[in-house]
Amino acid sequence: FLQITQDVLDLWLKVQAQWLYLEPIFASEDIKKQMPKEAERFAKVDGVFRATVSRCQEDPKVLVFTRTDGLLDSLRESFDLLELINKGLNAYLE
Repeated sequence: FLQITQDVLDLWLKVQAQWLYLEPIFASEDIKKQMPKEAERFAKVDGVFRATVSRCQEDPKVLVFTRTDGLLDSLRESFDLLELINKGLNAYLE
């Protein structure tokens, strides 16, 4: 039970760190035009992350919230997309 809570929190922090780094970059219309695939991926992650934060604010009991169906999978998918976005961004910058 506590292991799932720890896994969710660990992954949430990783997603949040990457989201905080990339959000101001993909807020730029110029970047969205130059990197449409990565911008589309970021928009998906952004929606999931904001919805997750919103749901957490509605019910902030950590032991209950971290057991939300599909939360861990959603965070894993978001993290994987963020990794792809970072790879694309690094290739673009080189």
